[in-house]
Amino acid sequence: MPAKGQTGTSSTRALSASEVARNIKHFDAWSLFHGCEEVAFSDVPFELEDDVQFVFDAKGKLPASWVDRSSKCYSRIKKLQPQLLELLKRANKENPSLFSKELSTESCEDLLSELSCVLLAWKKLQWMRRNNERWSEADFAANVYNILRSTAVHESSYRTQCGISLPAHLSGLTPALPSSRVLSARTVVPDSSMFITSSSLRTLSKSKSSPYKALAAHPSTKTACSHILESGFKYQATPCSQPTEHACFEFSGCVMEDKKNGIDLEHAYRQNRMATASLVRHLHSLRIRSPVFGLVWADGRVRAHVDWWCAEGENLSVQSAPYPPSTLDEQSIIEPDSDEDDHGSIPAPIFHEWNLERPGDIISTYLVLRNIDAWTSGRFRQRVQEGVEALVHAVTHDNAKYKPWKRVDPPPPAAKPVKSRPRVENTPPPPPNNTGFPTPPPGPKRKVPKLPRPPFAQKN
Repeated sequence: MPAKGQTGTSSTRALSASEVARNIKHFDAWSLFHGCEEVAFSDVPFELEDDVQFVFDAKGKLPASWVDRSSKCYSRIKKLQPQLLELLKRANKENPSLFSKELSTESCEDLLSELSCVLLAWKKLQWMRRNNERWSEADFAANVYNILRSTAVHESSYRTQCGISLPAHLSGLTPALPSSRVLSARTVVPDSSMFITSSSLRTLSKSKSSPYKALAAHPSTKTACSHILESGFKYQATPCSQPTEHACFEFSGCVMEDKKNGIDLEHAYRQNRMATASLVRHLHSLRIRSPVFGLVWADGRVRAHVDWWCAEGENLSVQSAPYPPSTLDEQSIIEPDSDEDDHGSIPAPIFHEWNLERPGDIISTYLVLRNIDAWTSGRFRQRVQEGVEALVHAVTHDNAKYKPWKRVDPPPPAAKPVKSRPRVENTPPPPPNNTGFPTPPPGPKRKVPKLPRPPFAQKN
């Protein structure tokens, strides 16, 4: 029996995004039809290098005066927040490149107060490690991950459990029945994501002459976006599975996936790549050239990857590069496994891995989150503006056509009319048999001869 809300047997029903990501063969089939490729970090396009370097640069973000015993700031922190000072001193010992003598204490007062939340998350993780209990994915998110993520976001919109629509498979490929089950997944739900705030995008959709109105009203857009509700431009203008009440653009440049333990990191990476592929396809449909960042969290460890689109003529691909370690030390490199896992997984790529139990790593992770927030409201917002305006000019002046990107199911076929059956008259049942003997079968009908008609009586 299919599960509630699903139709068909287990061999024919559509798979969820999590089921696709859990099975390496399913994910390979999904990647094939969506043009997803895993490449090296050195393959990041030149025009995107500055954005990527800005996001992952955590060097020199903290003033050295915080850990300088001769400074007044050191004495103040030691008196007011001695535990935070110990965290900073340990971070300086593990990763001294986080600190810079060029930064003034006054310019980092806000950051110092935010690091109190980092200290809280670190202490929570230490407490969870000491208490040898079975912690769930939600426990790690509530006690550690969300403290870091929500505190780091100031300029962008931080959302949790926001459904993302999966893209349509690329044209030119016809899936067979087994692949159709994989490609039928419609939505992926990242545990958290960062969006450009709606207020900063208002100029793109508010007025009558805005780019959104110009694209939505153009005849080519109306033709490309069929009359099916979920394929309309309002739905195509956002990566979310449920658009806002008011018609407008929505853009996300970062999604994050949480899993229970380190074994699920590869599962989380594949599922997060499905979400970033949706964001990349959304940007490509609007001619926005920008990277998209993904973070995967499991068992107090964090990995990252960066994705972008590459188009050569009519061939479109979504490329994903794991963020590698910056130095070849044993604590930051995750070496590939020589053997396949239980699901037949290929060896894992080399990732840089932040271990949140280490003070230097948890502070580095927090600084990367702050960088993503600043990039989302800054350079990413600028790239969105440039891409959308370029598309409007191409559609309205150069006869270009807008191409929808979301996966939309075709409307169900019309139900066939049911033919009425001929009416059967009710016949009375046979009389009950109370003799105790079986009822004999009915014999043949006897033909009763007709008697001659008597002559009429004659009158006297």
